[in-house]
Amino acid sequence: MVSLEASGSFSTIEQIDHRISMRLRQRRLLLGVTQSVVACALGVSFQQIQKYETGANRISSSRLYELSLILDVPITYFYRQVRVSKNTRARVNDDTMRLMRRAETLSLVRHYYLLEPEVRRSVASMCRSLAPQSNEKQEDATKPDKT
Repeated sequence: MVSLEASGSFSTIEQIDHRISMRLRQRRLLLGVTQSVVACALGVSFQQIQKYETGANRISSSRLYELSLILDVPITYFYRQVRVSKNTRARVNDDTMRLMRRAETLSLVRHYYLLEPEVRRSVASMCRSLAPQSNEKQEDATKPDKT
């Protein structure tokens, strides 16, 4: 049996676990829900949610599934922006993650989704027109939902 550390996968697993923890916290904050509310729905203490969010405790697959139902997201939500290359090293876009951790960004997104769909499309269009042009390819995630 090959150990995780010897195979070079140890850091990859840690990076993915860290990413899942960050996405859990991000989604909870976007919904404006406390750790206690999530803990109650999950049947654990709020301290356990703290441990999940800080990465002190790993989240099992069954718990992650339950959290996806509670937070109303597909389970794949927790794995977004995790890329695995040929050598299985996970890479996370650090700039995007820094922006997503900011209270200003979370507040903006939370309020954005309180708007009616037509207004959201207009706001998104305005933001795209005001933002400096980028050489990066725009992703579908930058387009507003049709809901």
